[in-house]
Amino acid sequence: LTSEDKKENRRISRERILIENINAKIKTFKCMAQKYRNRRKRHLLRASLICGIINFEI
Repeated sequence: LTSEDKKENRRISRERILIENINAKIKTFKCMAQKYRNRRKRHLLRASLICGIINFEI
């Protein structure tokens, strides 16, 4: 790989690490880590609440 390609890969990996860490925090709530078996209408509400809790902790 060229040096430009390596720099681009490092930039992408830095962004991916941040996103993966956030996904891991969301999955600590078991309802988001497993298959959702409740009403579809409430899934977005619960996901929003969980993300709000995580943002509040940060």
